[in-house]
Amino acid sequence: MILEVLVSTMKCTSYKELYKKMNLTTDAFIVNQSDNDLGTIKEKIKESVLKGMTFCEKGVGLSRNMALMRANGDICLMADDDMVYVDSYESIVKRAYSNYPDADMIVFNVRIHQNGKTIEKVKKNGRVHLWNALKYGTVCFSFRRKNVWSKEFHFLYYLVVELEMDLERIHCLLRMY
Repeated sequence: MILEVLVSTMKCTSYKELYKKMNLTTDAFIVNQSDNDLGTIKEKIKESVLKGMTFCEKGVGLSRNMALMRANGDICLMADDDMVYVDSYESIVKRAYSNYPDADMIVFNVRIHQNGKTIEKVKKNGRVHLWNALKYGTVCFSFRRKNVWSKEFHFLYYLVVELEMDLERIHCLLRMY
């Protein structure tokens, strides 16, 4: 089972430095949004493969889609560039998928350190439903790439524009009455 971390970042100056800073030890694909092209890389770091690409287009949803389309891992983790993984993250994720072999996605407790406090979103083991899935951030989700890819899953990056248009349309309809 190959684990791959899909990282979204902006204005990255070194793929290798970001990989080290995040304490990554598995395969990783870094999508850099920047006007300064770092080029495309693919290189071995110990037993893992680091890949990176720079795109001029902006938007975290677009960045995540770019990474998802180019991912190769059996299990993928979404990540932001300010995360630092615990040393044992690979074994934690693999053990969870071994314990739940039918799971397409598993939500992990990603601790958020903010204003001197630690916030934990995942309180207990249980099934994630459509009605409670939005309380978890994207970086909490891991997934079996082939299962998610076969369902043509993608991250929305026009959501705000669509909502603004719908609100404008609703506002115009309300004025008409």
